Amino acid sequence: MIKYFSIILLFFLTSNFKTKSTTPIQKADSTTNSDSLFFKKVGLTHRATWYNPHGAKTASGLRFHKDSLTCAYNFSPFGTLLKVTNASTGLSVIVKVTDRMGIKSKNHIDLSKCAFDSIANIRSGVVKVEVFKKVK
Repeated sequence: MIKYFSIILLFFLTSNFKTKSTTPIQKADSTTNSDSLFFKKVGLTHRATWYNPHGAKTASGLRFHKDSLTCAYNFSPFGTLLKVTNASTGLSVIVKVTDRMGIKSKNHIDLSKCAFDSIANIRSGVVKVEVFKKVK
């Protein structure tokens, strides 16, 4: 019995199987020239924060999930892909607009926790970013 168990264990340890992730997560990377062909800069520098109303419905009707790459942005229609780049580090992430912000908000864009964490430290709270809109 131990012989069969060790063979099965050895098989699983040496095989190159990959598990499927339930949430697609895009790793942050520095900006490249190929991205500039598909994205057009929107405005100047924006202030970005993160928000976490986990499970609540967004303005587009979808449920918010903290591990999704989404944002709240008032100046683009729902479903628009935006590339958000940290102005100080150059790290970027591509997010989808699924929510709107409050009228009196001092910030320009609110990122989901996962999206914000991929371009800046959560503890920083607010960062200056550049926003690029996907060109069709």
